[in-house]
Amino acid sequence: MIRKNVLERMYLKDYKTVDDIAKRFGVSKFAVGYWIKKHGIRKVERWERYGLNFFNEKQREYLYGSLLGDDHLDMSGKRRYPYLAVTHSSKQKKYVEWKYNVWRQIVASGIKSIIIKVNGNSHSANYFITAAHPEFLNFFNLFYFNGRKIVNRNILDKLTPFSIAVWYMDDGYYKKSRGRAQLSTNSFTYAENAVIKDYFNERWSISSNIGTSDSGSYYIWFNTENTIEFFKIIKDHIMPFFDYKIDINRKLQWKILSEKEKEYIKNNYNIESPELIAHKLNRPLNTIFNTACRLGVTRSRGGRKYYEKNL
Repeated sequence: MIRKNVLERMYLKDYKTVDDIAKRFGVSKFAVGYWIKKHGIRKVERWERYGLNFFNEKQREYLYGSLLGDDHLDMSGKRRYPYLAVTHSSKQKKYVEWKYNVWRQIVASGIKSIIIKVNGNSHSANYFITAAHPEFLNFFNLFYFNGRKIVNRNILDKLTPFSIAVWYMDDGYYKKSRGRAQLSTNSFTYAENAVIKDYFNERWSISSNIGTSDSGSYYIWFNTENTIEFFKIIKDHIMPFFDYKIDINRKLQWKILSEKEKEYIKNNYNIESPELIAHKLNRPLNTIFNTACRLGVTRSRGGRKYYEKNL
């Protein structure tokens, strides 16, 4: 017999495993299990043994960003609590290692390699899974509905610059030639993308656009001016591995037309040639064409309603 107080101290306080206790008393692990059950001692959860009772601030901020991105929580089977699964292409192994360091305290097996098949093609990837943890349950209930990952303003309002940086490292894309950043929010509906668009405008004073992919899904993209402002939010949290996704030195190649310039174009477009107006205002010819079209004094592609050459 193993006394109850001894088992409680070793199992609940010192977090000794059943195997450790069995070796200590020279009995089988089944005998230890019998006495644990006999004494009515509760089962020690795996996460308790790892010593992470509560998530720290960085881990919480990480989750708000990563669950909008590539990570997912698994609650399949008869689990009481979800676990976090992280998978990325083998080309992004350094990123997986960075994520692993955030959660290593509750990751037993380390980082593993896996082959994923997509549309008949095989791709190598790296992944890890955490232990199930009760703190994941609140995030699961917040991010999942009927088995689908969702986004709403309640989630977005919890984002910090670090959270947004994790989201961008997961699902961000930067088109350097155009100076445009985008978030691949293709798994969300148009209405959800509209909520994201409103969030950036209202919370960060950054305008964004909803794009449509060839598959008919939607994504968020920022023009150059707003990309620069977006990068200011996340720049201190982007790991060097993702330097290709960010350009903190990006400058606008143009300046916003003043009201005086717009008025000049409106009053003179059908009197002076577009080329002359572009020369006088020191603006690209396409800018003159597009502005005149928006002001209603021309048709698209630069065609004018009428034109009288000065004599």
